[in-house]
Amino acid sequence: LPFAMSAKPVKAKMVRQYMMGEMLGEGSYGKVREAIDSTTLRRVAVKIVDKRRLRRLRGAEEQQRREIAVQRMLKHEGIVELIEVIALEEKPDKMYIVLELVTGGSLQDLLGSYPDGRLPLALCHRFFAQLLRALGYCHTRGVIHRDIKPANLMLTADGQLKISDFGSAEKLDYYDETDTLHKSAGTPAFHPPEVASGCTDLSGSKTDVWAAGVTLFLIVTGSVPFSGTSLINLYDNIAAGEYIEPPVLAEQPALAELVRGLLATDPAERMTIDAALAHRWLTEPDAQWAEEAESAIAEIA
Repeated sequence: LPFAMSAKPVKAKMVRQYMMGEMLGEGSYGKVREAIDSTTLRRVAVKIVDKRRLRRLRGAEEQQRREIAVQRMLKHEGIVELIEVIALEEKPDKMYIVLELVTGGSLQDLLGSYPDGRLPLALCHRFFAQLLRALGYCHTRGVIHRDIKPANLMLTADGQLKISDFGSAEKLDYYDETDTLHKSAGTPAFHPPEVASGCTDLSGSKTDVWAAGVTLFLIVTGSVPFSGTSLINLYDNIAAGEYIEPPVLAEQPALAELVRGLLATDPAERMTIDAALAHRWLTEPDAQWAEEAESAIAEIA
């Protein structure tokens, strides 16, 4: 056909060896596109950062540098991998951050797909164990995430949870024997009592443990343990540390015990990640859970 013969093929846009594909999303600093590494045929995600936008937002350049530095040093199956960062001379106002492509959406997305906003216990067990292992690895590398929540936990198609978004993360001083932080970050509903009470000396690992506990509570029950009509009211409720155990927790004594340990008001009494991983709810799962989790993952995929 003359018309078909005259049509010119569209040349794919390339960034180094990466063939750019469809848009995956857009954020404050730029866009995210799917791409293919033409040398390996690996599918990746490329975050295209507009440096001009970064410069207009106070502290954004430093935050981006910190996020890249932190994520570069983390290599774990439970963490979204930063593959490389590309700067092109011909495009000085752009930076290309090449990341592992995770296609299963976020844990928050998965929660939204269930009518009651909570996951089957088999999936809660699977994902929470994966979260603790990845978070424990971060802490051994001296990294405090500071914004653990379902929206920042990505899922692969085969059911592997991966921590993402290290924009709020803090790298501890190598020579400091403590994990003390002097400022908080992240999402208020996931802040611990010591932040809600205005403390300025915070145990970084225990703030992450608390946020992990709130995440577990949320995926098990469908709601966060503490809420409020305003930020002040929310912080008052968090500082008090008293929450109502929904029926699903009352019916699962081991799970309720684990949640209480993770949400201990006093950070000194709050569980460590190692203690949580050794807890009976994680080490002695229901016999059917592994099969149920695989079945649920297959349905999601």
